[in-house]
Amino acid sequence: MIIYQHENSSVPYNFDVVDYENFSYIPHVHRNPELVCVLRGEVRATVDESVQILHEGEFALILPNQVHGYETETESFVRVFVFGEEYVREFFSLLGDRVCKTNGFCLSEKDRSFFLDRMERSSDRMDRCACFYLVCGEFLRQKTEEGLMPAHERGELMHRMLYYITQYYPENITLRGAAEALGYEEHYLSRRFHACFGRNFKQFVNEYRLQHAERLLLDPNNSLSVTEIALASGFQSVRNFNRVYRAARNREPRELRNRRS
Repeated sequence: MIIYQHENSSVPYNFDVVDYENFSYIPHVHRNPELVCVLRGEVRATVDESVQILHEGEFALILPNQVHGYETETESFVRVFVFGEEYVREFFSLLGDRVCKTNGFCLSEKDRSFFLDRMERSSDRMDRCACFYLVCGEFLRQKTEEGLMPAHERGELMHRMLYYITQYYPENITLRGAAEALGYEEHYLSRRFHACFGRNFKQFVNEYRLQHAERLLLDPNNSLSVTEIALASGFQSVRNFNRVYRAARNREPRELRNRRS
């Protein structure tokens, strides 16, 4: 089963950094990018359908909504950064609707030392932007040389389901419509979806919509009303949005808006 991480999906300009000894983590997916730096040892990283061994000094950049997991067979020490797409908007604009065959890459020793040192010493947002652009720019250069592919060309069914949801969640999508679009029988797709994600299609889509709405509610630059946010996130009415939000979060959406910085 794949875990969908709410905590790494909803907050704009999210930033979190954690060090892991002997890093292992079950397959999971979230909306925010994830940058992994192996400081010692090596880690087996599985991303979508590819497996790669990351050695000391190497990085991996996990793109939004890529299924990924990690395993340490002997010994490792890893630093993981999870950050909002807002830090590198132009990078994602250039990347577009493409994914890479492998997610591992390298920086020069100079750039690697600069990135790690600056990220450790500074909490300034502009410094973080500069550091993430340095890393993401090199990632894009290396992966463009290797060859990028459209996200919808990933063959495995769970990836096709994720792609469908991320593209059409603002619309009134249903399991039946997804089954027709993907070319599967509805009951078969329902079983496969629950086996992959541990919840049914409607629950997963509503959670994805809630996370999109939360990003808008917390964004200080967003001027949309709660009703407009509800509709833009795929809910058919603000009443429906409020009901689903209260059931999932045990609070009102307007309470979240009051927390904006």
